[in-house]
Amino acid sequence: DLLLRSPSASLLPAVDGTPGLLINEGVIRVPDTEFDFNPQVQIPIEQSTPGRIVVDGQENTLRFIRGGSFDGGTIESTVQDLNGDGSRVELLGLETYNFAGTTTTIGPGIVRMGNAFGSLTPISLTGTLRNQIETGSLQGGEGLLLRGDVSGGGLIENQGFLVLEPNLRLGARLVNTDQVVVLGQQIWKDDIINQANTNHPNASAVEFDGATFNNVGDHDLQSNDLLESGAGGAYANNGVMTFEDVPGSVSTVDVDFVNFGVLQTVRVEVRINAPTQLVNGTLTGGVWRAFEGGKIVFPGLTLDVIDNAEIDVDDDSFPNIQEVKEIRDSGARLDNTRFLDDLALTGASSLDVNPDALVEVEGSFSSMDGSTTSLAPNSALEADEVNIG
Repeated sequence: DLLLRSPSASLLPAVDGTPGLLINEGVIRVPDTEFDFNPQVQIPIEQSTPGRIVVDGQENTLRFIRGGSFDGGTIESTVQDLNGDGSRVELLGLETYNFAGTTTTIGPGIVRMGNAFGSLTPISLTGTLRNQIETGSLQGGEGLLLRGDVSGGGLIENQGFLVLEPNLRLGARLVNTDQVVVLGQQIWKDDIINQANTNHPNASAVEFDGATFNNVGDHDLQSNDLLESGAGGAYANNGVMTFEDVPGSVSTVDVDFVNFGVLQTVRVEVRINAPTQLVNGTLTGGVWRAFEGGKIVFPGLTLDVIDNAEIDVDDDSFPNIQEVKEIRDSGARLDNTRFLDDLALTGASSLDVNPDALVEVEGSFSSMDGSTTSLAPNSALEADEVNIG
């Protein structure tokens, strides 16, 4: 083991400027003692399996600032940060950290990859970075903190708590099976698969530059913009995607977007510019819900048919619904809504009018093929002509 036991212990380049090299195939450890240790490694590190970097003890921090390579092994921070007194391992500076093989981050403490401020740290990931740090905060500052210019197209397996910090450029594939927190503006250049929880605790923009976000878990946003840049991108929702912010908030979704899960918005106007499941006026699939003044809008697009979908809206929260002429094999739960033409329920459709709501059809209303219409107390459906058959 290499023990860094002095509060001022550091590994420095030679006096002639030769950077040197720290090769770790054993254990580099900052031990738990009565002192607070903050040693720096100012020469490049080269670690391979079974190498370990371990920081024990409260308020101990081990900083690497000259880049290096990780071809396996572990990075371990063993004391949880409860009051700013946890243990830390930090990979900082302006020289590249190369990750090949499989490197694992472990512990309840903090591991930071990339400068907290200023220029981004280059991180080349061609292998797998596996995060198993199990504690963190939705406001950031705990867990695996990632802020850098990440390239290489490798894989981040998040099995713990991962924080994507502001200005991150993410050029590696991310598979999340636990908790990801997204802070501030980001550029995503590779695919993300969210199988658990991804949370944006503040409103900011994410730019898609060749990335596809596949959501099969829970994705909680505020009034975040999902924008195209460079190679563009796509968002596929097969889980639950929730926008929630203060009244009057607006989110713009510019990337190609498909919802076969649940999209719900609370107090946020969500403008979806490229809904790929809206083809020739027919919206196919998905659950669409708007609450407490939230809105779902397809700007400049025509919506004639709702097919195999579920909607829980009114004509204020889903203004495109006024154009709809057919609800096909779908469920519609409506508050006050006006349809500007004839409206037909076909297939196994159901129309439920909420209490105290009025649904107006400026033409004929027909309920065919076994579809059903249900009026709650003090609600009404008005049309020029009603055909039930």
